[in-house]
Amino acid sequence: MPKYSKLERYDGLMGKVSDPVIAQMAGTTTEAVRARRIRIGKPAYTPPPPNQDALALLIPFLGVYPAAMLARAVNVPHQQVSKLIKSLGVTPYQQPRPDISSYDHLQGQQPDQELADVIGCSKEAVRFRRVHLGIESYRDMTRRRRVHLGIESYRDMTRRTSQRQ
Repeated sequence: MPKYSKLERYDGLMGKVSDPVIAQMAGTTTEAVRARRIRIGKPAYTPPPPNQDALALLIPFLGVYPAAMLARAVNVPHQQVSKLIKSLGVTPYQQPRPDISSYDHLQGQQPDQELADVIGCSKEAVRFRRVHLGIESYRDMTRRRRVHLGIESYRDMTRRTSQRQ
């Protein structure tokens, strides 16, 4: 057992800073910090009450912007903003989703990944919409055009030459 505790130099912070923060600073466990705090008779850390004026300023913006962004703007904990949203019965902010249907005229005209990059969604969402509309993929469409126009792929040409020999 060491003569002096690793936590002894942090006695002044106990009760003013949370136990996990002190544990991280001292390189020890939260349980060890808690035991030391109780042994020296310091109360547990309690966060300051939220600034009610700052929360009152947020009311018009609740549900319009993400709670995390609002919390950062007025320097209050995210949980306080979430609690306010629930207590007022406001619908939480939802990220707007792109309207894929407005790009239906481009389905099959370019690869799904390129279209997804333009729309701002996943290529799986574009593929699902294309299949739902019954439009064949860009790859299949270009293959069909090549065959119709008599353009052979390099692979087909090499197969033919290898079969002749």
